Amino acid sequence: MHTRSFHVRATLAVAALASLPVLAQSWQADCQYVGVPTREAVGDRDNHALGGVQYTCRVLNGPLADAVLTGNNLFEWNGPRAVALFAEGVYRKPGTVAVFQVSQLNASVQVADGKPVGNTSSGTARFQLATGDAAPFAGKHFKFASKATGMNRFLLDTSIEETAE
Repeated sequence: MHTRSFHVRATLAVAALASLPVLAQSWQADCQYVGVPTREAVGDRDNHALGGVQYTCRVLNGPLADAVLTGNNLFEWNGPRAVALFAEGVYRKPGTVAVFQVSQLNASVQVADGKPVGNTSSGTARFQLATGDAAPFAGKHFKFASKATGMNRFLLDTSIEETAE
């Protein structure tokens, strides 16, 4: 009888863990490049370049709504694809600061009618510092993706997922 009772309790415990909701915090930001993104040939082979961008965004919704995001990225381009060598940013709004460092970022040229019209990118990052409304994000990892929305403009989608305790 004990064995059956133990199995029932174990099964219920596993079912309870599996049913914990995944909490998703997500937001979108409307972004634009500051100045003109640069590319400089490395010189060792064709289509190998370094490219730097600075950008600023306005967060449209979610827990960081109305924050301003500023960031810097340095890419190594190999033809139409790139990998970030360095990327970081800061969210700011009254009473809130959130600083992040990107751990992985890939980008590629977006083409329409045979012409480059912008870039798409995706990656992961970690909040190094978070205060105010962003305090729950301190130390958390997040995913992001961007797509061009016009000349020197892009939409940035960001999400943090974690299992509820």
